[in-house]
Amino acid sequence: MNKILSGVKGFFIGAANILPGISAGTLMVVFNVYDRFVDAANLFLKHPFKAIVSILDLLIGFILGIIVSFLVVSYTYKSFPLVITLFVLGLVLGGYKDVFDKIKGKQKVGYIIVLIISALIVGVMPLMSYMEGIYEGWLYYIMLFILGLFAAFFLVAPGISGALFLLIVGYYYHILDLGRNIFKLIIKGQFIEGLKLLPPIIVLGVSVIIGLVISLKLIKKIMVKYETGFYFSVMGLLIGSPFAIIILLLKDYKITSFGYGQWIVGILLLILSTAGIILMNKYEKGQEKLVEEAVIEEQKIVEEIEH
Repeated sequence: MNKILSGVKGFFIGAANILPGISAGTLMVVFNVYDRFVDAANLFLKHPFKAIVSILDLLIGFILGIIVSFLVVSYTYKSFPLVITLFVLGLVLGGYKDVFDKIKGKQKVGYIIVLIISALIVGVMPLMSYMEGIYEGWLYYIMLFILGLFAAFFLVAPGISGALFLLIVGYYYHILDLGRNIFKLIIKGQFIEGLKLLPPIIVLGVSVIIGLVISLKLIKKIMVKYETGFYFSVMGLLIGSPFAIIILLLKDYKITSFGYGQWIVGILLLILSTAGIILMNKYEKGQEKLVEEAVIEEQKIVEEIEH
């Protein structure tokens, strides 16, 4: 059951990479799997196979989440933007309690300032103007490689959405279009034509993998040295994320343009996704407590036998 839950968490983390406004790194913290990703990244350079196996359940869900979210965003987001936005909002809201528990009773002026700055950064970013990208020549591939490194950092650094970063620098819809065109050609059986479109995706993918390993190793050091400040920052990012998600929605749509159907389905999904995350985290905490109690009980038995 725990493996299935981890797969579900990986699914939502993967999906967050495609949806602007929600940070995959923040969801990793919300789902209590951040340490697993960080430890796997630190192990990857020495024992890549062991590293992959250690988070295989998360990785399977992660890959499926990226694929499904890509299809949803590419083909249905424009038809049901409010529904998808409210569902994503629920994922963020569901993580408030767990992160708050990590900072409860540790309030200091410095940490509160970190929280406020983090909330402002993620809330203001969607207000930035979008740039125009470069889409041909060697400079295009160099740009993709550099963007992949930055996107990887934003992917795992809680708070800033990697997809939002790509949107601001003018490459988000371009990459979505590339993926959609490759998917269409493969479905039609036109594999050769599809392969011709792969080089930009390969360059971006390689740079993202390199960026992930570097970023996770860096963040591991930050977490060890500044753990409390790290979680205050995450709480600020969680506070700012709903504003970022709503601002992005209202950039393209008027609030009055949504029908009753979208509001009803969206609110239901908001409630379900919020409750789902809370229950999922509660169940895992219960399982962890049972394991801890079993270990303590085993230690007592060993001690009694030795005496």
